[in-house]
Amino acid sequence: MNSFQTAFSLDQHGTHIIIAIPLTASCIGAMCSGLLADSIGRRKSFVVAGCIDLLGTLLQTVTKSYVLLLLGRIIAGFAVGILCSLVPLYQSEISLPELRGRLITLYQLGITLGFCVAFWTGYSTYGISSDISWRLPIYLQILPPVLFLAGLLLVPESPRWLIYQGQSEKALKILKSIRINKENSYQYNISMEYTGIIQNVNYDRRCSAEKLSSLWSRGIENNLKRTILGISMHVTTQFTGINTILLSIPILINNNGSNIAISPQLGQAIGGLLNMIATLPVFFYIDSFGRRKILITGALTMSLCMIVLAIITGAERGGAGSANLESVVGHHNDFFTSNSSSTLFILFFAILCAFIVCFSLSFGTLSWVYPAEIYTQLIRAKAIGVTTAASFCSQLFISELSPIMIHSSLLATYIFFGVMCIFIAWTVFCFYPETNVSEKVPWLLIIF
Repeated sequence: MNSFQTAFSLDQHGTHIIIAIPLTASCIGAMCSGLLADSIGRRKSFVVAGCIDLLGTLLQTVTKSYVLLLLGRIIAGFAVGILCSLVPLYQSEISLPELRGRLITLYQLGITLGFCVAFWTGYSTYGISSDISWRLPIYLQILPPVLFLAGLLLVPESPRWLIYQGQSEKALKILKSIRINKENSYQYNISMEYTGIIQNVNYDRRCSAEKLSSLWSRGIENNLKRTILGISMHVTTQFTGINTILLSIPILINNNGSNIAISPQLGQAIGGLLNMIATLPVFFYIDSFGRRKILITGALTMSLCMIVLAIITGAERGGAGSANLESVVGHHNDFFTSNSSSTLFILFFAILCAFIVCFSLSFGTLSWVYPAEIYTQLIRAKAIGVTTAASFCSQLFISELSPIMIHSSLLATYIFFGVMCIFIAWTVFCFYPETNVSEKVPWLLIIF
């Protein structure tokens, strides 16, 4: 927004810092989340993160200084890093194993809802010439931490963490309160679940280490392999090309050359809406099918979308009278010429949307579910903090790389991520064990 850049005297470099620095802060926040959650508990950590987020947001709303705006974004980014680690951690600890996927899907749904609201708010206010065009979206950021802190009044502490702290009676009481059914058979299941947690605690204390350094050791639990799998899950999620696709939508619309009049902000808003809607069906199958099947299918379908995008882009550049390879692959971001048909543009945009849907149906949710399932209780908080930090690091890397790739060669960009998706599918097939309890295979015993 020009008024935003004018208000804070931002050039391109300053705008870039505003976007990149909070991701770095989120990475640091994620790394600290495990230590915080293990020391004061999950619920208190939520309160701390929520207050930090509110502080950062308030600072952004009242400041007229670039330095304070950046500081506010750093503080809020730090809180986001903590929350992005703690939420799937908490959900994995309070859920039944057979329902864990669906519960963590709620987390991904919340993320996509947030992106959707942000995109549509940006679209709605973009045309306003006054400062309200950027101040209103910033003001609205106050609502999530306020609602979050209010909602924590209804959120109990994790029973598993309480048991590790020796507060078994309180843990059993909370466990009964979150398992609503009062039938005798269900009471028996609660007793069995409680006993199982106690047994896990005793085993972990005898055989597992809880230091951060233990994530890189082999030992009985083979934590090194678990950590590699958790980190690689988040890294490969970014290398599917999802953020590149979201970034390329405004560029596509700005350079479509067709007769279709659509603003880049509307295109991004449509992509955000699709991302949210496509997350909903995940509830119905995530705990019915194996994690591996969903990931492999998602990677292959995303690869197909990328290949189709590359074919359309290459054909369009070739059809524009460019016969040599350099003209097809290199230095063209105005990939739809003035001769482009509206039908071709619609097809291209539809494939972009199909890619977003395929991502939401697979890696969008499972990138959070999988790391939460592969660690023992004693190190789970620290481990998820490390894997989430890897997610933010890879997001930062891709956010730096994608604009360069897109502006250098859109065709090569699609080919690269298409090949990467095939590689990711192969990696999951060869190295990732199944973690869904409904899939009765001895993968965990074999791998770990």
